Amino acid sequence: MTQPATPLLSEPSPTRVGLNTGWAIMQSLFLPIALAMLLTACGSKQEEGFHVTPTIDTTSPTGVYIPKDIPDAHQELLKMLPKKVVEKLKNGTPQEIFLYENSLGLWIRNNWRLWGTDSRLKENLVAQGFLHPDDMSGVIMGSFIHYLRGESLGVEQAAARCKRQYSEWQNTLAEKTNSTAIQKQVVSPAK
Repeated sequence: MTQPATPLLSEPSPTRVGLNTGWAIMQSLFLPIALAMLLTACGSKQEEGFHVTPTIDTTSPTGVYIPKDIPDAHQELLKMLPKKVVEKLKNGTPQEIFLYENSLGLWIRNNWRLWGTDSRLKENLVAQGFLHPDDMSGVIMGSFIHYLRGESLGVEQAAARCKRQYSEWQNTLAEKTNSTAIQKQVVSPAK
């Protein structure tokens, strides 16, 4: 079956870089140089766009195949990405790789329904401990880079970091909520 042309994805634009706290694996790879990368990348010129050719699935809500798990996602990425993009992910500098979050990461979140409720991939990732779509696309892309390089994927470690981070956020939120409730009690006299 002929695959329809997909929207042009722009290659990463250094001017659109934003730090994304959900990138557990990406952070573990590049955190030490993130600041230097952001400072040097701002003056870079945007590269040409690229087209992805995902597997068509007419039963999918997005019309494209949604992988069932991370290894399946790696295989789909190998099929759908241009060879030059795969090579950049495999051999690129941390700056080049990190910048793909704005294009490929967004495509993954939207087309593999990581924001939705009807994605088997999302269900699989939630079961592993990834609760936010940014974390999900981050672990998919980060582990894909490890896969291309023949390295350990690091998914379990990323899941553990995410669980720890979610727990810390919940504790902080609970502390702030309790603090706010106490402040309201002090300010508002009891009736």
